[in-house]
Amino acid sequence: MKLFPPHVVSRVLDWIEELQGADTRILIIVAAQKLDELITQLLKASMSHQGGGNDDLFGHDRPLGTFSSKILLAWRLGLIDRDFESFLQVLRKLRNDAAHSTEPMDLSKSPHIERIEHLRLLASKAPSWAITGGDDELATRDNPAAAVFKSLLTAIFNCECALLTVKPLSASVVCDFHRIGGRVVDDEGESSSGAAFDVDPQ
Repeated sequence: MKLFPPHVVSRVLDWIEELQGADTRILIIVAAQKLDELITQLLKASMSHQGGGNDDLFGHDRPLGTFSSKILLAWRLGLIDRDFESFLQVLRKLRNDAAHSTEPMDLSKSPHIERIEHLRLLASKAPSWAITGGDDELATRDNPAAAVFKSLLTAIFNCECALLTVKPLSASVVCDFHRIGGRVVDDEGESSSGAAFDVDPQ
């Protein structure tokens, strides 16, 4: 555990204590909401600050108002890798099943068992897998409840750690009405360092 931020470890251990033994349907819904919030924080931390009031990009019926849109943008911006994007998209589908179906959720049946196995295989690659509670030998395809529990907590832990290092993606404006290609130019298309662009008339 010395490799991991102590306060993040403490928060995850609190989550383990709170959610250990919870109904799996509730666990999936609550953990997905937590990851939605963490991805939102990652995106906001990487963007220019929105002064005053709420950030309307993330409001209901706004461009980043859904878990799916946040996942895609976080991936396209390079904030999460392809595996994490895949994990979150599969979790989103699992969450939708848990939240919107009135039928009993049998995790041992398709498509739930395949989705949980997908989550487990991705999450178990992480060094943090070892500290997220439970017995590794139980978190297998044959025990989907244990597998989804460890997988979700591992993803939450990794997102919490990511928030400690994320920075705005760009410190400089590259497109406005005073610059071309990021450099200030005059009416002749000249910049202080010479031509802004070499244009071949042919």
